[in-house]
Formats: sequence, C-alpha cells, structure tokens
Amino acid sequence: MNNKFLKHLSKNKLTYFVGIIAYILLIYLLLNSDNSIDQTFIGTKYQLGHEEYIEKMEITFKGRYSNPIIGRKRFKGVVILDGEELLIDLKFDKYNSTVLHALKKSGHIISIGHLYIEPDFNEFTICLFEKENGVSSWNSESGFMFSTTASNRVAALNLSNKLMGNQIEDNHSNKLK
Repeated sequence: MNNKFLKHLSKNKLTYFVGIIAYILLIYLLLNSDNSIDQTFIGTKYQLGHEEYIEKMEITFKGRYSNPIIGRKRFKGVVILDGEELLIDLKFDKYNSTVLHALKKSGHIISIGHLYIEPDFNEFTICLFEKENGVSSWNSESGFMFSTTASNRVAALNLSNKLMGNQIEDNHSNKLK
C-alpha cells in the first residue's frame, strides 16, 4: 500500500468521526433546549364530590421550561394567580408532577397545590390545597381541582384523571369523581 492511500483513509475516518460527533451534539441541543413560556391558561375550577360547584379560573405562567434528556423537567419563573405574581422553581417527578410552592413578594412561601402537566406544558391540572388551622391539605373526596382547556366539569375531570392516571394506578387508588 502506498503512503498516499493511508493518509486519505485516515482523513475520511476523521471526517466521519467529526460528523457523527456534530450530529450527536445537534440532537442533544435540540432535545435539551429550554422553552420560554408566557401563557395564560383559562380553565375550570371544580370540587370533587360536589357536581354543582364549578367556576372559571385563570392562571398565568411566565418563565423557562426545560425538558433535559438526563435529569428532571423544570420550570423556573412566575405564576400569576388571583392577580398576584408569585415566584416559582418547580422540578417534576416521573409522573410529570410536582408540589406547587411559591414565594410571595413579602417573602412568605405558600403551597398552592399539586401540579400535573403534559410533557409539553400545554395542559395541566392542579389539586388545590386548602388551608385549615395553618395546615395545607387536599383530599380526593371533596378537594378542589383546576384543569386547563376544560370548558365544563366532565372535561376537567377527564383531564385530571388522564394526567394523574399513572400515579393513581401506581398507588392503587380510584379515579377521581
């Protein structure tokens, strides 16, 4: 074999290797990118076990949502609820859920509820905590819920059961009613 052929072969391997690395890096960056969210969600607030209770409600999320290949999904920014701007830093578990804690401008931390999202953050439901005797809690028989994109109680309940489904099944619980 001549020396020229070996140099040409080595150049092709290097070019091929660099191309593969560039492709892998591009895929990683596309899948691991942050998404800016500035969206007001209008949905339905309802109470479990009380079919007559229903009201429209809106929640605004502003911030960055990241969905890394490795690690947990995260949203960092602001939630606007009842006209109040609250700081949040959410890290989601394997069920695409997290407890929704927020920091008020006064410096107080509040617990809003348990948030379940679609992976692309276009729909979500919240089990809204109620505060009684200084303790925030929620129950599956008479707790309050909020579901986005739902115009009525049936659609809101269906979305809640869909987003909470895997956790309900894993905990051997019944669907919400």
